[in-house]
Amino acid sequence: MTLKEAAATVLRLIDTGEYQSDGQTVRFEVEQANAVNGTRLYTPDQLALFGTPSGSPPTIRVTDGTTQTIAQEMASTGERSVGLLNFASARNPGGGFLKGAKAQEEDLCRCSGLYPCLLQCNEYYETNRNQSSLLYTDYAIFSPQVPFFKTHGTGELLSKSFFVSVIAAPAPNSGPFLRERPDAVEELQQTFLRRWRNVLRIAGDQGITRLLLGAWGCGAFGGDPVMASTTAKHDVVATNDKQRFALSEDGLRIRANQGHSVADVDLNLQATKPPELLYHGTVAPFIDSICQQGLRKRSRNHVHLSADESTAVKVAQRRGKPIVLIIEAGKMEHLDHNFFLSANGVWLTNEVPTEFICFE
Repeated sequence: MTLKEAAATVLRLIDTGEYQSDGQTVRFEVEQANAVNGTRLYTPDQLALFGTPSGSPPTIRVTDGTTQTIAQEMASTGERSVGLLNFASARNPGGGFLKGAKAQEEDLCRCSGLYPCLLQCNEYYETNRNQSSLLYTDYAIFSPQVPFFKTHGTGELLSKSFFVSVIAAPAPNSGPFLRERPDAVEELQQTFLRRWRNVLRIAGDQGITRLLLGAWGCGAFGGDPVMASTTAKHDVVATNDKQRFALSEDGLRIRANQGHSVADVDLNLQATKPPELLYHGTVAPFIDSICQQGLRKRSRNHVHLSADESTAVKVAQRRGKPIVLIIEAGKMEHLDHNFFLSANGVWLTNEVPTEFICFE
């Protein structure tokens, strides 16, 4: 079967809303209708109004695999908060899906019910067609819980479909853009930064807590993987509300400002004189242990302390009703306990004995 024939087969299957696998009927008609009806357009003006995403600091995992196979793994828990980035064409729904083209978006369409969802947002395509920049526009499309029935465009149908939300957004067409404007590297970089930020804003707006990204714009568009990855990392650092991450000076490496459990991570910290009082946010189940042992770093490199009570409350709220402990940091420092201040304002120390903790 050619890829063009595969596209036609997928469209017939979507129209039917079911298929046979291992002698069983797999139905997805309702989920397909929900995905199509729930698809919405995000305009640049709407995205510009979004603030910095909030919540717990992100966990970053790098893995090797196709978008569909990793998405299936992520969706295997049954969570509805999984999303992926479609490296979308700016001007044609599904890119060259109908013509048998080979790229990430086309294979996504051959594996799922995505194509009819994209057809709902003609403004996205018309706007990009009516402008000439190879950077394209900041328009994006969100489709909720799209049914996937394959993990490879010409592969077998799955015995159980899975569902993942899809954010469709165009990467800049870097190769031709820089050939026309070789002095516009900074403009290209700023476009990547803005697009990554928009993807994260959409994910936050839609309640997506597990998001699959990738080498956006680094295939047919000839984009530089270093630029794509470093701008993504910069955006993770810039949009994390706790500023828990930092980049190396060359922008090629990312690390947490604190919170490491790896013993040999060098955080470049210098001993710093703390204020007289610091604060630690916790919850009731840990109080007995703290009363007996004090605050221990356990698997981390340091105990984490806050400069003010309100921050300690926010830290503890992630785990339940907050309890704030007052730490006599000045007395500790006078007795040769070292303190360090991370780049994002978290105070660190090796331990806090019980005699320096005020239990109110």
